Amino acid sequence: MADIAETLRNHLGQAARSVPTRSLPDIVLRIAALFDRPARFVIPLLGRQHVFSSAKAERVLGWKPRSGDETIIAAAESAIATGAV
Repeated sequence: MADIAETLRNHLGQAARSVPTRSLPDIVLRIAALFDRPARFVIPLLGRQHVFSSAKAERVLGWKPRSGDETIIAAAESAIATGAV
């Protein structure tokens, strides 16, 4: 998530001024989950790396995905334009 925050701050400037740049240590979230029920759903995901591939869509459909940075910036600009943030 820190890399997403960095991308937003680098490309959106002042529009990304409220994007958090610090990360929460896993132990703090585990303690919070003892008292906060929604936080419990995140605990099984801690420390896991999720790897996804678009290889089949590229191969079968000839599809070319956007870069990660381009996708992040476009989503943020869309959220700003619609007033969601």
